[in-house]
Amino acid sequence: MATGNVMLSQGQPDVNLKAGLGGDMTSYAWKINGRTFDDTEPLTIRQGQRARLTFTDMTMMWHPMRYTVTPSRSSYGRVSRA
Repeated sequence: MATGNVMLSQGQPDVNLKAGLGGDMTSYAWKINGRTFDDTEPLTIRQGQRARLTFTDMTMMWHPMRYTVTPSRSSYGRVSRA
């Protein structure tokens, strides 16, 4: 558990972002929210917003995911499988 000086206050997110992971081994074309990397639409938030990012794996295999933010300003959740 983080110390008090780096913990965020409890509250609801200002924005809920979703990242649906898709693709298949046959074509080896992996997608986030139905788009390949070259057709990506960024998930964005404004400074000061509290955001929740939900990954949903819609494939038959596990996909380790990583996001990079200031560690004291993030918390980790669970990955759901569709």
